[in-house]
Amino acid sequence: MKSIISKIVRLMVGYFLYGLGIVLTVNAHQGLVPWSVFHQGLSLQVHITMGVATQVVGIVILVLDIIFGERLGWGTIGNVVFIGTFIDLIMSNNWIPIPENIAICYGMIVVGMAVMAFATYSYLSAQLGAGPRDGLMIALTKRANISVGLIRNLIEVVVLIAGYFMGGSVG
Repeated sequence: MKSIISKIVRLMVGYFLYGLGIVLTVNAHQGLVPWSVFHQGLSLQVHITMGVATQVVGIVILVLDIIFGERLGWGTIGNVVFIGTFIDLIMSNNWIPIPENIAICYGMIVVGMAVMAFATYSYLSAQLGAGPRDGLMIALTKRANISVGLIRNLIEVVVLIAGYFMGGSVG
């Protein structure tokens, strides 16, 4: 029982920190990571919050993961539900200020990226399933017989370009 509680705590801390890291980079207004560009662009186009856009894209990718036969865990499903929820919670309560000082903006980007890296470690260390986007990367790697690095880069370029054309912040 103690083990599962520990895993759930790591999972939830990871989800919260991932949402926090995303908001740090969004509020820095200096550009976003590719998936965030896509989520932001989608949110602007269909007039939904960035958290909801993150969840909608996550659901679509979950369906693709299922079609491709990738294993889903509770952590995979939780990723879709909670990261978007935490993004919206943090943004709607203005917990992260929008700075005017460019040095602080760049600092927020660095901190945001570090927070997202630790968040990924935290929720993956719970061993309850990878995120749906990682599942898609693995599925495409298996199907295309191309290196993980190339598939990952192709996915990131495609979502970056699509997000840019929808109005997402590239910098």
